[in-house]
Amino acid sequence: DFIQKRRNRRASVTVAVFTGLFLFCNLPFFTLMVLNILTRALNYKYPEPFFKGAFMSQYSWLIAKIVLTVMNAALNPVVYYHRITEYRVWLLNQGLSSQTPSSSMERERSENNRCNPVSEGNQL
Repeated sequence: DFIQKRRNRRASVTVAVFTGLFLFCNLPFFTLMVLNILTRALNYKYPEPFFKGAFMSQYSWLIAKIVLTVMNAALNPVVYYHRITEYRVWLLNQGLSSQTPSSSMERERSENNRCNPVSEGNQL
């Protein structure tokens, strides 16, 4: 019962981290979208101090739309790695191992033969 509560709490924290990361990376874009819609509907320009020059009026969209979205996509695997033990073990076994593809295939075959009572030479 204690272990199940601990797992549920850890899963809840992981979901909260992913939600927070998503909001952090996408809220600026959504805010700029709402500002853009409101200023066009009201025929009003962006607030002058922040968006005065062409640089901020053009590149704020670029930063909010592309850079932060890519940052979100790049940080998700990092969060997966640190929060989910199964993902970390899988990644260490798959991507970060120093084995060549042929040696990993041979290892899988030997593991399968060990688990399978009928080996290749003893087939019916």
